[in-house]
Amino acid sequence: MVDDDPTVTEQFAALLREAGMEVYTCGDGETALREARRLRPDVVVSDILMPGSTVSACAAIRRET
Repeated sequence: MVDDDPTVTEQFAALLREAGMEVYTCGDGETALREARRLRPDVVVSDILMPGSTVSACAAIRRET
């Protein structure tokens, strides 16, 4: 779960955890890419309208994982 708003991140992550999913959170695209490389997630949920390199990070995650 990638979002620059900690409240949104934690609320959405809580819903996913309640559904039985293991959730990792981060607040920017750079960290998301680094963690995706490390954790190899099944799914990445990301806000793409936040500042920074989120769209390019999402493209890299898709290519690399």
